Amino acid sequence: MASSLTVTSDLDSKFQCLEKCLSMLSDDNRDLILRYYSDEKIEKERGRHELAKDLGLAANALRIRAYRIRASLLKCVETCIEKTEKV
Repeated sequence: MASSLTVTSDLDSKFQCLEKCLSMLSDDNRDLILRYYSDEKIEKERGRHELAKDLGLAANALRIRAYRIRASLLKCVETCIEKTEKV
């Protein structure tokens, strides 16, 4: 039973770190990354095409921008988790 509580606590801290890091993004970048990953798999391509069109970007430019935002989020979350584990 204790291990399931540890897993739940670990997931909670990871989600808190993700939320913190998302809040640190600019409004535009947060909106882009949330919209980029919000569509269902079937609608993903169409949704991303519409997102690129809304932002005035080519599909490849949208992918690159999403990759860069995702990479910065990953670094932020990893740093946050490391700090959380040290406490």
